[in-house]
Amino acid sequence: MFYRIFRAVAMVCITAIGIAVGYAIGENSNIVDMEQSGILMAFLLGMIGYLLASISTRSLDDWIEKEFHKVKINTLTWSSYGILTGILVINLPLLPFYLYMPRLYTEHAPSNEYLKAAYSMLLFAVPVLLNLLSMYIFAKIFVRYASAKHDSALSPRVAVKIIDASALIDGRFMDLLEQGFLEGEIVVPKFVFNELLFLSDSKEEIQANRGSRGMRVLTKLKTMFPDSVSISEQDFGDLNECHDKLIALAKELDANIITQDYPLKKLAELENIKVLNLNELSNALKPIYSGGEKLEVKIVKPGKEEGQGVGFLSDGTMIVVDDAENRVGEILFAEVTNILQTGAGRMVFCKLSEDNK
Repeated sequence: MFYRIFRAVAMVCITAIGIAVGYAIGENSNIVDMEQSGILMAFLLGMIGYLLASISTRSLDDWIEKEFHKVKINTLTWSSYGILTGILVINLPLLPFYLYMPRLYTEHAPSNEYLKAAYSMLLFAVPVLLNLLSMYIFAKIFVRYASAKHDSALSPRVAVKIIDASALIDGRFMDLLEQGFLEGEIVVPKFVFNELLFLSDSKEEIQANRGSRGMRVLTKLKTMFPDSVSISEQDFGDLNECHDKLIALAKELDANIITQDYPLKKLAELENIKVLNLNELSNALKPIYSGGEKLEVKIVKPGKEEGQGVGFLSDGTMIVVDDAENRVGEILFAEVTNILQTGAGRMVFCKLSEDNK
């Protein structure tokens, strides 16, 4: 209904303009040399204006309908808010200009009729262009804001992750980063960096090797993920233990901790800080066996109990097989009888299968 009213008004206006222009041309020029030339030109241009208005407004309706179906209603709503805001923002400062515009035209217009026409057009065009620019900018801003708000509502916050020395020395989390299983900012505290330096300078070969490995992993981490890894300079000088400093930093940043240190894990859990432990992840990813299931394992050493043989699967799961103590070095078929989950990992107890020769 609204568009029909708009179309009718547009057609009347354009037709009236055509009639007025046609009459002015017919009465004041020699283009048509005949009586009633003004009426004739008014009729012709009026008809042309009517046809142009009819065709253009019909095409405009089709175009609007087509484009509106492509745009989400949320985008249209926020664009409308932006357009209204843009009109208010630009027109409030221009209000003195609007009030002074009649004097600008009457007192400062050039005497030349062509320059005067250009001057009047300029006075009209400047506020129109500023309005259009302001509406466009604010519509873009509001749509971008709505999009960011929508994305943030759909995507949960990715927690910052603090890496301690044990995780850097272990280095397995690098594979998770490369495969995209770890997201968010990675923070390496300066005191963890100093701990690795201290270890690498140790006179004990094992400690020195651990520190050097941690430093190599840290260097690789900063090289491969320069945008995701940062060094925190906060030291918490009032705390002596590295564990306490890690807990304090995790609380301040609302971060998770990546560690292989079991005491640190327990301490962090007491403080309601989430801990990512790669040993627990590795255990969680190990195959789950059920009673009666058969598997193939190589016996590598005798077990603690008499008659037991011990083997390991490729993922490190310990397999304890009854009556296999004297078959070290052989690859045997075993049948699962029991599964024991320990802090060090999963142990699978088996008996020899009848499939063995």
